[in-house]
Amino acid sequence: MGHDVDRRGQGAGGVAAGCAGGVCRQWLCLWAGLHDIGKISPPFQTMVPEAYKVVADNPAYVRRPGAERERLRHDVAGHWALTQILADWNYPQASPPSRSPHHQVAQLLGCHHGCFHRALEAKHLKNLEGWMPELGGPGWAAHRREHAEVVRHLVGGDGGVPALERALPADVAVRFLGMIVVCSPQGQWINGQLLKSNGGFAN
Repeated sequence: MGHDVDRRGQGAGGVAAGCAGGVCRQWLCLWAGLHDIGKISPPFQTMVPEAYKVVADNPAYVRRPGAERERLRHDVAGHWALTQILADWNYPQASPPSRSPHHQVAQLLGCHHGCFHRALEAKHLKNLEGWMPELGGPGWAAHRREHAEVVRHLVGGDGGVPALERALPADVAVRFLGMIVVCSPQGQWINGQLLKSNGGFAN
């Protein structure tokens, strides 16, 4: 799939996105690796109560009381959390946020189950946890960032992965989204096989 994105990236759409050489493939691999990052949040982790208790008792994972009992889709959590991570990776920010590369990619990945979620406003970006306490406190944000950094290093090595400098044209964004949607169940299937081979079970 990455080779297909690279091939298409050589065309007008890729040029418009600033996509050259293997960069499109890197973006696809990086973004696909980040699409489920919203699962690093209290509401999702409570799905396994025994494991969550270990985290809940850790002072590093302090969160607002009751945050784990709130309803929060992991794709929505990913959309919100990735805006900060991508901004810290120097993805440009614009006003309104919906025109920004960092928000476009975050919203794109938040749609990996087929539903685009409402664009964030500037007030949300200034205080993500204030507006969505279900994301957890600083410990949860640090864990998400650590995961993201590992994925970025696996994809780009010590040199990292170049930031998207300007918003993707619609046709290019749709291609990326389509392949990320396909990557999601593939990754879950592979993970399930690994769990089974180690004596565990797939969710």
